[in-house]
Amino acid sequence: MFVALLVVGASCQKVRKVEKETNQPYFLPDAAEVLYVSKWEDGFLPDHIYNVRAKVTKIEFDEIVREQELTLHTPESKYTDNLAWLSWRPEEGTAWDPTTGLESTFVRQKGDCWTFSKYERGCIYYTSLNH
Repeated sequence: MFVALLVVGASCQKVRKVEKETNQPYFLPDAAEVLYVSKWEDGFLPDHIYNVRAKVTKIEFDEIVREQELTLHTPESKYTDNLAWLSWRPEEGTAWDPTTGLESTFVRQKGDCWTFSKYERGCIYYTSLNH
């Protein structure tokens, strides 16, 4: 049980890596223009919330979805965690302004780790969270 938690935690940690020289999230192409990044980490537990908005092309977005192994969410999608965690939460007064609908949202969920993304207005909206 303990080993399994470490593996899940490690897979969530990878999502949040940022290139030190450019402050660019590792999964974005070099040409992406980062418009917004926010992150919260527990510090002790692996709990975190990480949001990124960046200008990318639709082709680049599709490649990120493929590389991150995200699948399209549908009303029939099954998850092993509470669906309440799959939620777009805009932050008023910031550039984090995704629409709240789950249409065209691509998801990967393992245990209590969620990664989801969508493409709107020429931008990728990307969330990674562990609770």
